[in-house]
Amino acid sequence: YLERYKPRQSADIILDTTTIENPRIVDSLKPLKLLECTVCHRQYTPETRVSRCVSCGGDLEFDIKGPVDFEASIVRGDNSMWRYRKLLPVTEDAIVTAGEGNTPVIYLDDLSGELGVELYVKLESANPTGTFKDREASFVVSRSKQLRQNDIVMQSTGNTGTSISYYAGLAGMRSYFFGPLVSRYKLLMPEKNESAKI
Repeated sequence: YLERYKPRQSADIILDTTTIENPRIVDSLKPLKLLECTVCHRQYTPETRVSRCVSCGGDLEFDIKGPVDFEASIVRGDNSMWRYRKLLPVTEDAIVTAGEGNTPVIYLDDLSGELGVELYVKLESANPTGTFKDREASFVVSRSKQLRQNDIVMQSTGNTGTSISYYAGLAGMRSYFFGPLVSRYKLLMPEKNESAKI
C-alpha cells in the first residue's frame, strides 16, 4: 500500500496499518522518539512504563522515526554523555549525572611501535566509578527517575551493580544489588549509603 500510493508528500506521519491490531509509525516529517519491540515491532512512547513488550515479551529498542540532524542536536559545552540528550528518551529534568562520558583517548606509543600500527585506547577508568558502566547506569537511573520509580533491583558480577547503586544514590533512590561472593573484590565503589543494599 505504501509503495503503491506513496502518501509521503501530504502526510506528517506515515502509518503501516497492515496489522490493524498493531499499526506502526514508519516515517515522520519531524523526529519522533519511540521504543519498538524487536520481535513483533509494537511501538511505545518513551513515557510508557514498560520494560518488555506487553504483547509478546520481546526486548525493546529505542528508535527515532523521521529526519535527525545529528550535529545540530549535540548540546555544546556539555562534556558528559548527556550532550546527546536531545536524541535520548529522557526528559532533561530527569537526568542523573556525575559527569560520565567524554573520557580521554590515549595513544600507546611503545605498543604501537612494537605492533607496527597506530594504537589508541579509550580510558574509561576516568568515569566517576572507574568503569564504562557509568554510562549505562546514568541512563538507567535517569529513565527510572523519569518513570517515577523508587527502587532499582539488579544482579551483577560487580561493575554494573556498583555503578547503578552509585547513581541511584545520587538520585535519592533505593537500590538492591545482588552479586556473587567471589566478586566482592570489585566493590570499590564510591561511598556507600544506607539506601544502597549490596
